[in-house]
Amino acid sequence: MAQLRNKHGSYSIVVKTESKYNNVPRKYNVVVAGESGVGKTSVINAIFDNMQLATSSGAVGCTDECHSVRGSPKDYPSISLRMVDTVGLYESLEGTVSSQKAMEMLDKKLESLYANDGIHLILFCIRKGRQSQQTSQHYQNIVHDLCEDQVPCILVITRCEDDYPLGEWWEENKVMLVEKLQFNVKDAVAMTTLKKEEYLKDYNESREKLIAAIQKYALKDPWRAKEFKQKLNSFFRNRITHRSNVPPRRSDPLMEHLQRPMGAPAAAKSIWSWFTRE
Repeated sequence: MAQLRNKHGSYSIVVKTESKYNNVPRKYNVVVAGESGVGKTSVINAIFDNMQLATSSGAVGCTDECHSVRGSPKDYPSISLRMVDTVGLYESLEGTVSSQKAMEMLDKKLESLYANDGIHLILFCIRKGRQSQQTSQHYQNIVHDLCEDQVPCILVITRCEDDYPLGEWWEENKVMLVEKLQFNVKDAVAMTTLKKEEYLKDYNESREKLIAAIQKYALKDPWRAKEFKQKLNSFFRNRITHRSNVPPRRSDPLMEHLQRPMGAPAAAKSIWSWFTRE
């Protein structure tokens, strides 16, 4: 396994696979998107069935660089995947890195992928459980804003270890996810990324289903964005403007009163006046 790092802090991993097949594998460029902490890195590791990237079980995602992995997944020598994690985009939106750093993280990886090599497929990862409008907005950012609805998308649902049968949560919630959050996806795959004895059956099943979906829905010819640099700059500029236009949160006198230290003098204004209109 070779690891190549560039000056922007991102790196590529090339997976070397031994194959007795002489046919040239079919190549797919896949963008892996989703909010920080949903398990994008674990999904990439599961696809290759090997630990390629470091993961974190913490509440905050550990990935702060734009990674890519290239090679054939184990037992699938007929295909070659180049998988790129869009971490910089979401870390910027969530405020954990500056927009300038996010631009540097994404620039080299995604400019080549979008403008030159093209994209065959998007994997949008969500974590099993309650979803928010922010998740929907992130989906729209990638699928609609940057890819102009020209690239098919597969929804990947992580943390499905307690699903019985596997995919139960998706079947129960797919109407809400598709209609309410506007996930216009080709398919959805419930994933178990824990390769442990008690989850091994579901791990293998979900891995096989995801790779099969990649082969089924990936574009025959990759989509290439025109003027990607301008699109990416516009994207960040709009998000920064949007954040700056959000009015500051107004203080809540009632909560300030309830949260004041024990023994602190009460405010001059009666607490009851906060419930009445002057």
